Amino acid sequence: MGKKILSLKQAEYRTQLAASVFTFILEKSPEECTIELNNLILLARDINQEIQQALLQHAPQPLLLTLLGYVMNRTQKAIPLDQAMYRAGLAISLFEVILDKIGRDCSEELRDLLALACDFNQDVYHALCAAVYGEE
Repeated sequence: MGKKILSLKQAEYRTQLAASVFTFILEKSPEECTIELNNLILLARDINQEIQQALLQHAPQPLLLTLLGYVMNRTQKAIPLDQAMYRAGLAISLFEVILDKIGRDCSEELRDLLALACDFNQDVYHALCAAVYGEE
């Protein structure tokens, strides 16, 4: 039997973890990576943020956070879950390109952080597939 599929709430938490990992990556990458690679990393971070916004809208939230959302009148519209799933799939391909391009010029720590962000993204992708297609 395969890995257990995450709930949307767990997937949203993984996107938060990935956002933290991207903070470390973006602190380290300008010194070690080319401009092209840095731009790919920024694109992966932006995709992660869009997915996180979608999950925040669709995953169950504690009542206090829901009320705060109404009080703050968030005008940012999140993408639907099927689009979030599609973008998470694109991010998997993007991570493969980044990890192929990273080469020997970048530190092992940076490669490990990118691989961790990729793992988080794959978990989120599978959770979104299950939510969109009704799998358990």
